[in-house]
Amino acid sequence: MEAPQKSVEKTLARFFAGRGDVAAAYRFVDAHQIHRRGPSYVDIGVLLHPLVDHIRYEEIRLEIAEVLHVELCTAEVRVLILNDASANLCFDLVRQGEVVYTGSAEIQRDFEGRVQAEFLRSIDMPGRHLPDSF
Repeated sequence: MEAPQKSVEKTLARFFAGRGDVAAAYRFVDAHQIHRRGPSYVDIGVLLHPLVDHIRYEEIRLEIAEVLHVELCTAEVRVLILNDASANLCFDLVRQGEVVYTGSAEIQRDFEGRVQAEFLRSIDMPGRHLPDSF
């Protein structure tokens, strides 16, 4: 029998592969989920293709959550659109999350580089100079 974790990853990869508007998807790793009792939940960060109109972000977020709720047979699916999320949150996700889908390695690489640069700028201390680009 297949491990539940692998089944979730396969379902997520298959689902996102069928969408042309998703450039990458990450799964938040939650240490508390392992020992949590009660209904399970899944937290997903979705990087939309740059050509997707930001006006549609909420509609897409709700659609993804609704479909994955059914596909994964889980109590709750929480979806975060990474295109307009904070640099700190995105940095944590990129550093500690799991990539479950890559539709465009170039867009994903650009996003991760930008997130790292923005995060480092946000923690810049007086007297320390960070380069404008890496």
